[in-house]
Amino acid sequence: MATSVGDTLEDDIFAIPWTSFCDKAFNCLVKHKHDAADSSLRIYASDFIRVYEEILGQDLLLERCKELNPDLEVTAAYLSEHLSQGITKALKQNCTAATQEACMKIVTCNAGLLVMQLHTMISGVPFLWEFRMPAQTASDAFYRHVTLPMIVMIVGLQKQQEDLFALLNDKDSEISDYKRSGQHLSRKHLETKVFDAGRFRRETLTPKHLKNCLSDVHLNLFGSEAGLMYKKMMEAYKDITTSAREPETSSPENHGSLNVPVEVVKETRETTTAMDVTMLEEESKPHKVKKAKKRMRL
Repeated sequence: MATSVGDTLEDDIFAIPWTSFCDKAFNCLVKHKHDAADSSLRIYASDFIRVYEEILGQDLLLERCKELNPDLEVTAAYLSEHLSQGITKALKQNCTAATQEACMKIVTCNAGLLVMQLHTMISGVPFLWEFRMPAQTASDAFYRHVTLPMIVMIVGLQKQQEDLFALLNDKDSEISDYKRSGQHLSRKHLETKVFDAGRFRRETLTPKHLKNCLSDVHLNLFGSEAGLMYKKMMEAYKDITTSAREPETSSPENHGSLNVPVEVVKETRETTTAMDVTMLEEESKPHKVKKAKKRMRL
């Protein structure tokens, strides 16, 4: 059954920002959520065409750990937390070098499956994990997880720009008032021209000005500031739309005070046309885990 937009907003994963990740020539977005209460982990990835997802409960975590690391005995709670920390470190480094504390690489990526390997260390012993993420089949999956958040970001950034322009105009008016009253700048080089919104747009939308940030849009998509902005905007959107959908239980006299816009979201989306199956040329070599002298218990 397809998950509705409303259900997506109810989910905490909606407000978690994506992180850009690149392995060789493959670019994607990744985000995850660790639930310490039930020792589970959810991971999402998108190749900008479709969304991949895997939900790892306790049983699946332990089963896969035994498959990939037979000499290691861990609890599901420890394992889920270790994987969450490993993902965070690997994405922060955005590097697949084996010398890093944690690294990830793409093993398989096609229209139906994305497999990512995570390499870390546990007590000095190499630890291997594979996230095996099937592509979501719901027709509106990409819209809910990628398109809708991007729309919210664009609208939010437009609002921020309007507020900044208004603030600059107010500052110009304030400075002009000081000058009319006979005030002077102590240092001439601090004087600025009156802000011109049209000129600002023309100068900042040229290829020369945008060259650096658009040279690699996939990697420049989410920096630390953009990630925080994403989180705050998604939380605000979730709060507004959830409040608008709540049943009206207040008295008729109070209805007039609820000035919240109701947004109707079209949930039916055409399924994104699948691209040709893309497989990495280099097959991932089986990872040989260094056997510990004794079985490890954590």
